[in-house]
Amino acid sequence: KTPLPSRVNDFTGPLKQDPWPFKHAQIALVAPGSGCGKTPDEKHSNFVPWKGWENGWHIDGLADPHNAFTPKGEIHGFTALVGVLLSDVNE
Repeated sequence: KTPLPSRVNDFTGPLKQDPWPFKHAQIALVAPGSGCGKTPDEKHSNFVPWKGWENGWHIDGLADPHNAFTPKGEIHGFTALVGVLLSDVNE
């Protein structure tokens, strides 16, 4: 069982609503070089952003023409944003 809920509570303090169970969660998996062009052999990223990349970014919870979930003038913020490493890190 993960200690994550109690660790988040250490930072946020008691919440007005019950933080469990979750009503919404998002998982974003992005590898380095994702959304970039490829090397001539098409095997690897060249780390050069694609044309028009500046129109593709967004900030979750803020109104955006491409975000149907947050109406203009509203902010749907997070209680916590947590990053979880999926592999071991050598120290």
